Amino acid sequence: MTRSRNYSELYLVFMKRQAVIACAGLFEVNLQRIANHLHGSPSYYFRVQPLPLNDKLTAADRGLLMLLPEPQSRHECTSSSSQSNFTNMSNLHSSGNSCYTPEAVLEFLHHQIQQNGFANHQIINVALQIKNLIFASLAFTHLSENFQFRKRQVEFTTLALQGIKRFTTDSRWEHFMSFIKSALENDRLPLKDQATLLNSLASLFVSDETEVFNILLDNCVADINLLTLKELSLVSDVCCLLERHFVMKGNILAAVHSKMKYSTAAEINLSDLCSILINLQSVIGEETLELLANLVKTRMGLGPSGVTPEILLMTYQLLTSHGGPYLQDLDIQSVKGMMCGEISLNDLPVNFMDLHSAHSSSYPWPVSNLFNKVVESCQAEMSCSDLTSLKSTSFMTLSYCLGSVPAEKLHLMIAEADIFLLFQMIGHHMSAGLTNRDTILAYYGRLLEVLPGCTEMSENNQCHKVAQVLHDFLTLLSRVGIQPDDSLREHVEAVAVFDLGKITVDMPVTALETLFQSSIDTLRSNSLLSFPDLSALTYAAPRLDTGSMLRFYNSLEEIFELSQPSVQAKNQMQKLKARLQELFLERLARAVDLPTSLIKFTTHHPQVLDTSQPGLFEDLVMHLPRFVLAGDRHTRNCLGALTVLSLTSQLCPLYQEELLEELTRFVITDCPNSPTPALQLLQALASVSYLPEDFDGFITWLWSFMSRLLTEEAVPKDFQVQMAFQMSVLGLFHEELLASIFSLPFLSKLHAELRGKPDLVVKQAYQRLVLLSRSVGIECPHLSVPYLDQSNESSSSRKVAKIDFLHQQKMQASLRRICADDRLLSCLVAPSESPYRHTIDAELILNPSNTCMPMSDANVRNNSEAAFQR
Repeated sequence: MTRSRNYSELYLVFMKRQAVIACAGLFEVNLQRIANHLHGSPSYYFRVQPLPLNDKLTAADRGLLMLLPEPQSRHECTSSSSQSNFTNMSNLHSSGNSCYTPEAVLEFLHHQIQQNGFANHQIINVALQIKNLIFASLAFTHLSENFQFRKRQVEFTTLALQGIKRFTTDSRWEHFMSFIKSALENDRLPLKDQATLLNSLASLFVSDETEVFNILLDNCVADINLLTLKELSLVSDVCCLLERHFVMKGNILAAVHSKMKYSTAAEINLSDLCSILINLQSVIGEETLELLANLVKTRMGLGPSGVTPEILLMTYQLLTSHGGPYLQDLDIQSVKGMMCGEISLNDLPVNFMDLHSAHSSSYPWPVSNLFNKVVESCQAEMSCSDLTSLKSTSFMTLSYCLGSVPAEKLHLMIAEADIFLLFQMIGHHMSAGLTNRDTILAYYGRLLEVLPGCTEMSENNQCHKVAQVLHDFLTLLSRVGIQPDDSLREHVEAVAVFDLGKITVDMPVTALETLFQSSIDTLRSNSLLSFPDLSALTYAAPRLDTGSMLRFYNSLEEIFELSQPSVQAKNQMQKLKARLQELFLERLARAVDLPTSLIKFTTHHPQVLDTSQPGLFEDLVMHLPRFVLAGDRHTRNCLGALTVLSLTSQLCPLYQEELLEELTRFVITDCPNSPTPALQLLQALASVSYLPEDFDGFITWLWSFMSRLLTEEAVPKDFQVQMAFQMSVLGLFHEELLASIFSLPFLSKLHAELRGKPDLVVKQAYQRLVLLSRSVGIECPHLSVPYLDQSNESSSSRKVAKIDFLHQQKMQASLRRICADDRLLSCLVAPSESPYRHTIDAELILNPSNTCMPMSDANVRNNSEAAFQR
């Protein structure tokens, strides 16, 4: 095939399913040159299609052709090459063939406009093609097609910004802009095309001071209610780049709100809706989030295809970023058909990868299951990739499985990463638990190579994010005994925002949190803060949200108790703790409902709860009854309280009968078929060994729920073990469930399910199974379950004698509030084990009149349980 005039049904092999290319030529296109250029690339079929004009091709139509992807089924689009959200754009650019350069297209376009051979209807297609060719010329290894991610990627690299500016200041580009302005002034460009064009110009960093940009923007804002969700999504992308973005976002949100309220769930495109709301995160409120959650739940009720897994994950990412527990009450039936579906990374928001799988056990079911499917899919893809194909492996795929990629492959990816992807990889890998010294050295070596390319990084808004990654990485290097190079420290100082003197009223909260974390790390190393720095932190503390206050207070308390700081360092930590506690309690006292940031914090930072220090968690738990019983938003407060109690049940269990009764009623009445609230309720009840007053109603609901749970193959095996374990602590044993758990097929599936999970998650899962086997062996001997034993691994020794003493003091204070008995102190004993080998922190013995008996009374120990109760 050398030349052809039949443009209607020609097929070419192209390398990526979503790429678009413009070909320059007056009358004919040399298809053989294109085929030669694409030789050896992965095969995807594209139809060559002209830009139509009354069914007759002009010179411009024949010169500007688009390659459009053939429609493919959803399952055909999930291969390793098409699954990526990154296009290997650099392969589109060929220096030896001018027909692929944006300069050639600009020159041809300039000629056509001068000859009056360019039509208004061609503006959008040509603008899109020029945009893609400009990005192709930047020669990124991987260029994301996600608007916001690509913006950050280009901003990160000074040369890329300069390259784009070179095109958008070209005189031929200005000629094109003049042509667009004329079309706009004569109302010859439809509103939907204006929204698309506005998005294209914004992606090329065209200033909002230019005349064409402002005309497009004003037109879209003036007729915002006439735009579809798809077009609103394009305009919302642009808002993030503007100084006046707050007002514009408010206008877009009002239009979106109207569509969400007055359209049926079947009429709403949830994918577009989620994209818009992700862009509007700074202005959306809880009413919008509740509308979104209700739309998703309604669509899920319409059938198995009502909501795709990607939309559910996007919705969850959006809701949890605001601390909303709106998807916890999803029931089993509504997601049954979704669990077996394919998941395409293309349809996920790029920042969803921030929700690392190490914390997936804290996600609502079945979100944790879907997230694990993403991780497993990426792990399988990486394991099948050979070293020669890794260059085209997307960062998005890699980011979900950084902790399990073979070292040889990972080091090759590190060596190929540009500065932007390198920072992304380091940040994600550290959050996933980066400990391998060889991998750390690989990151360090590559960082020294690429850092000189970011000398102007401090001039854009990436500064504080870069500073945080560099600061954490330097700390990691020191921890593993690697002495950082002076040049690395110089770059850290060049972009760092750790100077407390830089605190301003409008400083981003994330930057402020970075300052606090840096100061805490300074105190952790037994160094002192200067007096001005300590004063600056105290001054800035009110700008933190309650979740951050809780996190930093707990970090300070852990340092205070577990390390050996100097007297001066202790004094400084005490001042910061007192200030944070004061602000935290003030916020709680003023709040009518459970603060959103606290729900968000306990969901996103469950690792902080692995400490032995209760910190401010006990104050939080003590306020829960007020939020649940008297708050304005009952459903949200109940779901939030269940989340907090499930994560703090081992850290600071408090007996609060009214709270537990209300939460039990809520779960049984409002979400009887929802796995997550059911497990969270059992965890809360088991932590204080409390059974509801309506015991018969509780048992009826629980047994019915467990029967449904046993019929669902998609339910994670570890989830079933957790349910059975919490029930055993309450003295409840569902024999059918227990027989299933201790069968060989179940244990095999559980082992396979835990394979590849973080060590802590695996250890906790097996520990629950061991304790459950002991309880069942004693209480249900007729089931003949195997007696499991733990391996003789040395357990962590975080709890020292002083912490055990403090824990006993907390327990004593709680029991005194309940019993109000002066002799209670004599009833506390050293930690011991129950017959099931469950840990006992304290033991209280009551006589028949419910009076506390001193442990020193020898008769107490010898009396039967018929007379005395433990």
